[in-house]
Amino acid sequence: MRHKLNGSRPSAFISSTFQDLYKERELVAAALTERGVLVNALEEIPASTSNSKVNILQGIDESDFVVLILGTRYGTILPSMTDSHEISVTHWEYNEALKRGKSILALYRDWE
Repeated sequence: MRHKLNGSRPSAFISSTFQDLYKERELVAAALTERGVLVNALEEIPASTSNSKVNILQGIDESDFVVLILGTRYGTILPSMTDSHEISVTHWEYNEALKRGKSILALYRDWE
């Protein structure tokens, strides 16, 4: 993960379901980077372990805003990550961003 450097450049955390929106995540990350935004994303580590949970929360905390990419899938429910049997990891990331007062830019990927 990249970290915000002394507040000199804005930073963003990218949240979405992983496998179905991988290309969209790459495109958003590239567009942000091209515009000088540091990107916090867990592209190499799928959300499945307690270490991922710590990394996700750290990524949200260190970011100035969150980019939430939505598609047609709700996402994986992992109670070990979210402490819930009802919400997906992406939904949990969104809730955590709200709790931390982060601005959220939501993008919707429509396949039709």
